[in-house]
Amino acid sequence: MVNGPPPFSDIGKRAKDLLTKDYNYDYKFVLSLPGSTPMGLVATGLTKGQIFLGDVSAQYKSGRTVVDVKVDTYSNVSTKVTVSDSDF
Repeated sequence: MVNGPPPFSDIGKRAKDLLTKDYNYDYKFVLSLPGSTPMGLVATGLTKGQIFLGDVSAQYKSGRTVVDVKVDTYSNVSTKVTVSDSDF
């Protein structure tokens, strides 16, 4: 029994899969601005198709207190305040 040529749709499929299969077309960025001040700022973003998702985080340290504030794409604001008991 003789096998004929592959169907037209299969021609080049292996090469196309090699170049495009499991390839991430999304874009991601991270911007971090640590400084010598007690304030740090991090911005992250990700595009998924036509949608952009991102957030901005800030951290402030003063003595034994650390304040973290985060704002996301949907304008949700979360705050975390940590006070340490140790004097290390």
